[in-house]
Amino acid sequence: MQPIFTAAEMRALDARAIETLGIPGPRLMENAGRGAAAVIAREWAPLRGKRVLALCGRGNNGGDGFVVARHLRARGARVRVLLAAQALGRWRGKVEEIGDESGLGLLARAFAEADLVVDGLLGTGSTGAARGVTAQIIEQLNRAAGRDGLPVIALDLPSGLGSDDGAMPGPAVRATLTLTFAGLKRSLLLHPASEHAGRVVVVPIGVPPAEVERGVTSFLLEDSDIRPHFPRRPSRRESICSISACSATQSPSAPASPSIPRRRPWPARWWPRRRGPW
Repeated sequence: MQPIFTAAEMRALDARAIETLGIPGPRLMENAGRGAAAVIAREWAPLRGKRVLALCGRGNNGGDGFVVARHLRARGARVRVLLAAQALGRWRGKVEEIGDESGLGLLARAFAEADLVVDGLLGTGSTGAARGVTAQIIEQLNRAAGRDGLPVIALDLPSGLGSDDGAMPGPAVRATLTLTFAGLKRSLLLHPASEHAGRVVVVPIGVPPAEVERGVTSFLLEDSDIRPHFPRRPSRRESICSISACSATQSPSAPASPSIPRRRPWPARWWPRRRGPW
């Protein structure tokens, strides 16, 4: 079974990891970003030389985006970071800000030059519809991805989706791949929000599995959970082979198997007589 988190359950897990397990918040973010970068490097190998555009917001999801950008650059990717907020000091590369509508002019060229886009604008902490500049970035990204087939990798959730249901409160990123942290989120499984998630991969954040599952109220059943409760039924081919084997190995003293009587040919008088010059 896989745990399925609400936003509140995810906040509780983060709090337990920090306060009870002693894992610092920056370490959790580093684990998440490093794991996401490893998946991206595997899915789009070889990564060296590929042009990656990282879209980052001002919250924790944006922080995840910066960690992913750093690890992708270390693997040889050519990374460009666009920040929908004020610049941060921890990123040692160049950051281009889109603080208001005047910065939106960067997007068209940035999308045209990118080989893939990392969406770190909004995460599980956001509520309601995406607004302002963030909403416009999402809309432009969806148009560029739909027109040019640009792969989009969402971190934790496609930006614009809530965590707890399948509702679409406003514009949302349409992702090729969603790398969700620690466990699944409900919106990734519920229609119509799930249509924006693409393929979903869970990325561990360094919390023990038993602690990840504690306090979660919903789980996704998998084949391995159900299969042991249903005995395997032989296929039709196996049944036929079994019957044939029994017939072939029957001992001479055993009673003969009943045979199917052959159908008698029709009497000649039953056949219709030919008429005409055939």
